[in-house]
Amino acid sequence: MPFGQEPPQLLKQHLFYQGRRFNFEVNSLRLPNKSE
Repeated sequence: MPFGQEPPQLLKQHLFYQGRRFNFEVNSLRLPNKSE
């Protein structure tokens, strides 16, 4: 699926979801290593 064919609202939701998932993965990776 070529990039830029989705409606802007859908694209924003997708990027927001990806960002949340990325943050969750980073947090779950960082938390066990560093107990801050």
